[in-house]
Formats: sequence, structure tokens, C-alpha cells
Amino acid sequence: MRTLLFVGATLIASSAAAYPVSDRGALEGGASTSGLAVSDDGRYIATSQRSDGAGLAIWDRLAPSAAPELVDMCEAVDVVWTTHATLGDAFYVACGTNEVHRVDLDTSTVPPSGRVGDAIVVGMEGETNVALGYAPGDTFVHVTSSADSLTFLHAIDIATDTVDGGTGLPASDAGTPVDIVLPGTSDLGPVVVAQSDGSLLWATRSGTTWSVQAAQSLTGTISSITADPKGVATEFVLTLSTGEAWALAHSNPAGIPSLFDDSLSSPVASAHVAQSSGSPVVWIVGSNNTVSVFDLEGSFLEDVELASTGAPVAIAPDPASTDSVWVAGGDGTVRAVTDRPWVTALATDVASLGAGEEFTVTFTVDVDCDYDLRIDSGLSAAAGTSLDTGTATADTEVSVTLKADDLTSEGDNRLVLFATDAGAVGVDSTVVTLDTPPEAISDLALESGDGRILLTWTSTDEVDIATYRIYVSDTVFTKDDDELPTLSLVDEEGNDVDYPLDISAGEASTAHSTSITGLANASTYWVAIQAIDDAGNTGPLSDVLSASPEQTCGLVECYGDPGCTCSTVEPTGSALVLALVGLALGRVRRRA
Repeated sequence: MRTLLFVGATLIASSAAAYPVSDRGALEGGASTSGLAVSDDGRYIATSQRSDGAGLAIWDRLAPSAAPELVDMCEAVDVVWTTHATLGDAFYVACGTNEVHRVDLDTSTVPPSGRVGDAIVVGMEGETNVALGYAPGDTFVHVTSSADSLTFLHAIDIATDTVDGGTGLPASDAGTPVDIVLPGTSDLGPVVVAQSDGSLLWATRSGTTWSVQAAQSLTGTISSITADPKGVATEFVLTLSTGEAWALAHSNPAGIPSLFDDSLSSPVASAHVAQSSGSPVVWIVGSNNTVSVFDLEGSFLEDVELASTGAPVAIAPDPASTDSVWVAGGDGTVRAVTDRPWVTALATDVASLGAGEEFTVTFTVDVDCDYDLRIDSGLSAAAGTSLDTGTATADTEVSVTLKADDLTSEGDNRLVLFATDAGAVGVDSTVVTLDTPPEAISDLALESGDGRILLTWTSTDEVDIATYRIYVSDTVFTKDDDELPTLSLVDEEGNDVDYPLDISAGEASTAHSTSITGLANASTYWVAIQAIDDAGNTGPLSDVLSASPEQTCGLVECYGDPGCTCSTVEPTGSALVLALVGLALGRVRRRA
């Protein structure tokens, strides 16, 4: 269905208010929104998009000011979030064809990246997907589609990503589908499809068997249908494009729906039932950018005026708490109706810094509140390390000066700002990169050969090392010299080689070796090495070591056989004695 709500654990302490009453800000960067879904822990907000290519936009509540992750797949019409203890959590996205894709999240990045599964073909060629439905804990994602003025209902087994039975469930010619809903009841049923003519397709389940009946409920064009996914409320809520809302009992598809006491001020775009302090409320957004709040008796509670969203298309309360409702607009923005303070312009004055340097973090909040700037906390205000606390004034920039020593690791460090007002907590984050020079190579070793010196060392565990720089000199130098030496050689293949010479670093924490060739035997050379990282930072020079190349040969080569090839091992003392004895015996035999 176009809006989706699921039960999850609270990430951040929520407000004590019954429901949020103000438009605080927007998630930006999407386009041509068609559907909206929120992960069951409230962290990930996603919109399906009709734009060519980028079928899904995913925001991370840890960094709401950041651009969304855009996942390429198709021109999409709807999205749902599925959560299952054994089958895993994922978004399912319906394309505007008869294909559906599962999108798993790689949460190692902020926002997460999406991994698109193979296309799941539902129904026959020519069917067009309209909406998706899912109930928490269910093993199926339901799809409603249309073709030739017929309504179809399909079920995708999320354990196998296959369509149950391979065919559509019973079809209806009463009208074209507009929305689908599954109330979160204990028996995972029914499945209800709302159709354009005001009728409902009411499907009850027994195992994987569906029984469908039609129930005429309203006269008029249905724009959306919703129900309480927690199963506490026993009514469906249907909205009409004329600006009316009706309630219908789950248990009686043929029953007479009741009209809400107050008519809505504009045509309805979307509605959703949510729990608020234990009592269900209905959130309805109209084309005039107004969110209206009702109880399930139809009594009006509150209106919330929105900034322009480019025509609202979907609404979804935060399933993890009662302090946020998200409204998606056709222009790609997702507005936050919330009690949480909204953090804007969180930034650092440098993207990267080195050891001993200072940097500044600036931010603005929309209300007076307390703040806590932390590192390594994620979404938990009790995790990580606090770097600075204080009080922020609404719409006034706050500046915090920090040092490189405040950062905890080489590379990216995420700074998270928690803004708290009356128990409601707003969050935003940014990244600053600590880029210190590489460590010195501590285990450089030299081995002499014929016209060459072999260098060996082990690289550090630093992952950003780009190259190693080798210094060679035929005169003594130290690592403390103001000027380091240069030397030009002709290697064993006749190529000119200039030192210092940079070589590729390869992988971290691995053994390395390289040879310096074109050297004069019996001459002494001094050698040192240093690491250089991706940013061009140079590490300290290693200890300066010396070695002398030496001619090496095999036993027979050195003592009379010119055709032998060279060895890398000199004759030992015992071998030399044996050779001399052999020569002496040869002379005795010749004399005899």
C-alpha cells in the first residue's frame, strides 16, 4: 500500500505529546515520488520513484540532511518494508510493469546502499502493478495489479521470492485497484483491495489458500485505504477523493461504514492509522498540504499546515515512536511532522585534518533546546563519547571548536548531534576525516647480491598507504638530514632509474620486497624507505641501513669450470678445504 507502518523498538526517547503538531523540515533529493515506507525501527525512510532509473530513494535518520541513496532499477509505483526474524529485513519495490524487486540494505554506510534482487514476475504479461501490502510477521508480500479493467491479487513468498502458485488470485471486474491493506491482526488477515468505484475485494486466508468476496462499501472514488498494523483498532479507514473519510469494521466486509464527523478540507491524497499514547489516531493528508488528525470515532483533533510538497502522495507515521509522521510529496521531498527539534546546516569547516589540528563544527536548530555533540554514538544518545554539550537558541548558529585528538580513528569519524526539547530528540550527523601521516617502517632489512641489494619489510596496518619511497645513496646520510639524497643508476636491464623511487604499496599488513640493481660490487650503499598515503602525507624515514653488493658464484665456477651458472651462495670454509685437497691429489697423480 502507498503508506506503511510497522511496529519496532524506539531508537530515541519520544515526546510525551499525544501526536506531533508541526512541520519541522524536509528530507530532500528524491524525485517523482509514488510511494513511501519506513523501516520498523524508524531509521530508514524510502520512497518509490517514477523517475527513469532511480526507482528507490533511501534516507537515514542518522543523517537526515544528507542526500539519499538512489537505487537504480525501474520506474516504481510503490514500496513496502518487510521485517522477518528468519527471512531478513528488506524493502520490496513494485515497478510500473508486472515486476517486483527485493532491495536488501548494506548498513555499513550512511545512508545505506541498496542491493537489488532479480526481478520477480507477477501475473501475466500486460498486467500493471498498482500497490503493495504487507503485515508484520507475514511470509508474503501482496501485490495488486490491473489489466483490461480487471483487478488481480498476487502473493510473493519472501522466503523464495517466488509468486505463490505462479498465478494470480481470483480477479474482479468491479473496478480498477487503487490501494491494498493488511491489518496487523493475529491471524494475518484479511487482505483488502480498494477499487476505484468504491468497492472492496475482501480476501480471507487459510494457509496459502485465499477466498475472495466483493463488498460494496461506498459510492465515490476511493483514494486510499488504511488500517492499524498493530491490530488494536478494529476499523479500516477509507478516504474518498471528494474529501471524505469513512470507517469500516474488519470483521464485516458487508457492513455499513460510518462517516467521520468532520469532512476534510480538500481532496485526500493518503491516510494512515497510527498509535498515539496507546490510542489509535488517523492521519489524513489532503491536496492542500494540510495534515488532519482524527480519532477513530471520526472526531477532529488537529490540523498541521505543511510547506509545499509538490502535491502530497503518501503519509507514513514513524513505527518506532509517536513523535514523527512523514509526508511524501510528488516533488521528491519528504516532510517531517514531528515534535523533535530539526537540526539544519550541521557542518565542519574542514573535511579532513591532520594530527594536532583544530576544526569547527557549526549547526542551527529550529527551537531552543539542549544539545550533545558525540562521536561513535550511532542513533543512541547514551553511546559513544560526548565532545561538547550546551544550550542552543532557535535559529542561531552554534559553533564548537574541537581538536584532531578528539577523533577516535584514522579515516572517517562520524559526529552526531542530539538536540533535545521536552524529551523529544532531533538528530543529525556529519563526517570529518582524520588523515595523519603514515607510521615509520620499523623492520627494513637489506641483503647483498651480485650488483644488487634486496630490500624487505612489512607494511603497517594502515589502509590508506599509496606508495613507498626508496632512497639510495653512495654516501652516508641520516634520517634527520634536511636534504635527502638522490642517485641515478642504470639497472641490470639497461634502464635509467632515478632515486628516490616510488613503488606501489599494495595491501596493508603484508610482506614486501624489491631489489636495487645496477650497483657496483664491493661499494657501500645507504638505503632508507618511507610510506606515503593517499592524501600525499609522508611518513617518517626508516632507519638508514648500509650494504655492499658482492660477486657470488658456485664452487666449480669459482675453481675452474667457466660454464657453470652463478649461485647466490659463497663457498664455505669446509668446501674450500675440500677443493684444495682435490687439487693437491690431482697433482700427486700426475706426478706419479
